[in-house]
Amino acid sequence: MTMQRTGLLALIASALLIVAGCGGDDVDIVQGDTNVIVEGGTGGDTGGDGGDGGDGGNGGDPTPATGDFFDLGGFLLNEDIHPLLDNIDPTGGGSPDITPETPLADQTTCPAGTIDPDSATINSVVLFDDGDFFEGGDANPEFPVCVIDSDFREDGGPTTYTLTNDHVYLLLNAALVGNGGALDQTEADAEDVTLNIEAGTQIYAQAGERASIRVTRGSTININGTSDQPVIMAAVDATNTNITGDPTDLTGRGDWGGLVVDGFAPTNGTDAGNGGDGSNDVPNEQLSEAAPTGQTNVYFGGGNPNDSSGSITYILIGESGVSFRPDAELQGLTLEGVGDGTTIENVQIFGSDDDGIEWFGGTVDVSNVIINAASDDGLDIDLGYQGVIKNAIVRQGSQVGDRTSEADGNGDGFDRTPVTRPVLANVLMLGDGDNESIGLMMREGYGADFEHVVVADGGVVTTVADTVAYGLGCFLNRDEVDEDLNALGLAFFCTNDAAGGDPGEADASDNLFPVWAAGGYDENGDGSADGAVTFDATEDSGLSVDGSTYEVTTSAALNGSVTEADAYYGAVDPADAAAGTEFWRGWTVHISNR
Repeated sequence: MTMQRTGLLALIASALLIVAGCGGDDVDIVQGDTNVIVEGGTGGDTGGDGGDGGDGGNGGDPTPATGDFFDLGGFLLNEDIHPLLDNIDPTGGGSPDITPETPLADQTTCPAGTIDPDSATINSVVLFDDGDFFEGGDANPEFPVCVIDSDFREDGGPTTYTLTNDHVYLLLNAALVGNGGALDQTEADAEDVTLNIEAGTQIYAQAGERASIRVTRGSTININGTSDQPVIMAAVDATNTNITGDPTDLTGRGDWGGLVVDGFAPTNGTDAGNGGDGSNDVPNEQLSEAAPTGQTNVYFGGGNPNDSSGSITYILIGESGVSFRPDAELQGLTLEGVGDGTTIENVQIFGSDDDGIEWFGGTVDVSNVIINAASDDGLDIDLGYQGVIKNAIVRQGSQVGDRTSEADGNGDGFDRTPVTRPVLANVLMLGDGDNESIGLMMREGYGADFEHVVVADGGVVTTVADTVAYGLGCFLNRDEVDEDLNALGLAFFCTNDAAGGDPGEADASDNLFPVWAAGGYDENGDGSADGAVTFDATEDSGLSVDGSTYEVTTSAALNGSVTEADAYYGAVDPADAAAGTEFWRGWTVHISNR
């Protein structure tokens, strides 16, 4: 075990150097409820120090020297996100094929599985009605709209649907992909439906109507975004037949459900204890809480750790987290029993009114993740999840956020198998949130390996006031300290830890963190160690995070026993930071204060 202190925290002079048009309470990245990673060095990023909460201004010409971003009322849009923009914008790097007023596709060619406008009485939506966005002045380009208002089901056998990027999609309901959510539905019996989503595709849910997309067991989703053309899922004001709001306004919160992916991978529950019939045709299946009342065929889990639910790359999910019932909310991305045959990488979740990502069992690995300002938890881990979470940045909002990570085993039995035991490698968790916010809360038989992980107040970021902090501190261990809970290179600094407690101990009752900090585990929760675990952790008051790259500087030594982490702390490789090729750069969105 290593525990050390390394000097005094240097005062950070810069209060707010990032985000266009924001003022307020001296927080970095985004003010208000939505903190979003920004691309350092682009024109218009500096918004002033915000002073007493007024408008910080635009920081100069909103069109940067690179020509890649435009300032659209607080939404800095990478023009490459919209695949047809070259067709209508002479400044987009290509020769325009059509005039801005011309619809971009024949309105009678909606892809299979979506509604033809002839029957839905839909024409098109103006995405950028600002008068001056396009060269030539008053141009209001119209994007054709297709409606998703039914499930994607087999049609006589294995069926593939493709959402092409030459339309904008309006999602009206809680749509299912396949029928694999039925109780005791085996892999052999589940429908084989594939939903492909092209790079650059934009899907907007009807705000306030609890819309969502659920990929059921046995079916797959392939979100084929790229760094130049990520897929966008968010919400917009709309009727059942047309978009009436502004899709480029991504400042909402809890306006729709989110994306749910279900698989046949193991969980540590049993169907008999969760509303099933006890037959166990499919072992360990669970009834999803992330479903509207009346949608009952939403079981997940099974016995195949290598199950594949497809591939998800380069996606932005915003304004999600609608509540179906008390304690039954959706996350930005909900992963239920998803197997390690699934690929998930390069994901941004922002403005979720619940969690950023939640894992309910499963084995899927997830990498290159950004979670901004989730109302509840950034990373929520439950029910026997055993995958790898690598290169993740979790940033609490200035007024929202409970825990950057909340992790549980199973409240019905801490020894349920598979135990919840992920590996968190090269993860950066930055605190702010509400008055009771905490870095890590671990309970109910949760075990994990933390490899080169950083948990720190948001004030360690060089562009943030040093008063920005977790409300209660870094670490809270409840119920027990699991024998599988190991720190293999954990750097931390939290100013609001418990007075007189161990470094890192959150100021909360019944906190068993001192047992863990002493290198022990405590199976019965009595506050005394029952055996040894590894606790290689460093409290580093000099820890800092570069506000333009998110590279971490810390005195904490690298751990030689890691299995998944690379040889640096936090989520950004210093070599990538030096080269300007950080994993998040160029495809993430920025939101101004609300």
